[in-house]
Amino acid sequence: MFTLLQVADDPGTPFALVGGIILLIGLFLAFYMNPKEMIIIEEGHRKSLFVNQAKNDKIFESKIEKTLEELEIR
Repeated sequence: MFTLLQVADDPGTPFALVGGIILLIGLFLAFYMNPKEMIIIEEGHRKSLFVNQAKNDKIFESKIEKTLEELEIR
């Protein structure tokens, strides 16, 4: 004595698929994309370094220190 329920067609499946794809793209962008840039501007004897990055990255920090040592700013 039991009831069997079978769903033959689910109209919400495409929406769940699109939502899952958007979620996976968002996770990829959050964990694997790290936009960063360094801009060096020289004005006469003065040099300025502008740094912009999305996450605190030790490797990028060491690159900045190496660049500063090459420019003899430190």
